[in-house]
Amino acid sequence: MRSFFAAAGVSLVAAASCSDWADVGYDYGSGGQGAVAGLEPSGGLSVNTGGSTGGGLGSGGATPECEQRTCHGKLYACGNCDDDDGDQLLDAQDPDCLGPCDDDEEALSSGTVAASCRLDCAFDRNAGLGNDRCDWNQRCDELSPGTSLGCASTPDTLADPSCTEARETQPDRCVESCEPLTPNGCDCFGCCELPARSGSFVWIGAPLVGGEGCSAENAYDAELCPPCTPVPACENPCDACEVCVGGGRPSASCASPDQPVCGPGVAPCANGAACPADRYCVTGCCIVVPS
Repeated sequence: MRSFFAAAGVSLVAAASCSDWADVGYDYGSGGQGAVAGLEPSGGLSVNTGGSTGGGLGSGGATPECEQRTCHGKLYACGNCDDDDGDQLLDAQDPDCLGPCDDDEEALSSGTVAASCRLDCAFDRNAGLGNDRCDWNQRCDELSPGTSLGCASTPDTLADPSCTEARETQPDRCVESCEPLTPNGCDCFGCCELPARSGSFVWIGAPLVGGEGCSAENAYDAELCPPCTPVPACENPCDACEVCVGGGRPSASCASPDQPVCGPGVAPCANGAACPADRYCVTGCCIVVPS
C-alpha cells in the first residue's frame, strides 16, 4: 500500500485543454467487485473486498451480525444491512461493495453515474473538490477512458503542463482524506487493476451501459470497463501481501498468507473478523468510515 488518492465524476466539460476545466458537479463514488475466476490462490483466507463488519469471500468463515454503516451520516446500499441485489450477501459479505459510500451492490459502480471529464475522490461521495482537492481530468489520460462522456484526450491536452502536474502531484489534503478510503489496486480516481495483479487497469466509474456497470466478470469489456492509466501521484498499488480489488489474495510466499497486511494502525478483516463501529472492511482492511 502506498500513499495516493481516489476520485469521482463531476460536470460535463467541452474544454480543449486540461487548464479549461469546468466547475465540478457530483461525485460518483465507486463500487466493489467479486473475485475473478482462476486468479485466486488457494488457501484458507476468508476476506471480503468490501462490507462493514468483515466476511467471507470464497471460502466460508464466520459471519458476524451485520451492523449498519453510514457515509457522511447517510445510509447507502452497501451500509444498510439489506441484500439489495438479491445475491444472499449482505453488505459485509458482498464483494461488490467498496465502502459505506457505495450505493450499488451489483457492480463496481457506486450507483451515481459519472457525467464529467474532471474527477475528484471516487470513494467519499462528496460533491466537488472543495473538501479534498483531489483533481484529475480524463483528457490527460492517453487511453481516453472518458470517451463516452466526450472526454477523449488529444495531443494538446496530453501536452498541457497542468496534466503533468496533476499526474505527478496531488494536494496533501487529498492524500489525507481520500487515500485511507481507496482500495488496494486503485488510484483515487477509480482507475483500478482488473483482474487483480494483471497489470491491466480499467475505470470502474464509467457510465452504465444498459443498466450494467463495470465488474470483475466483465473487466475485459472495454465499453463497461474502459482502459485507463493510474495516476502515480495518487495510486495505491496492491502489494504481494495485501488483498486486491478483484479478489487477489496475499501471495503464498508471505509470512502470513492467511492474514492480509494493512497500513499502520489499520486492523485486517479476515476469516470473519469484524471491524470496529467506525470502520468498514475494504480489500482486507478496516478503513475509516467517512463522517
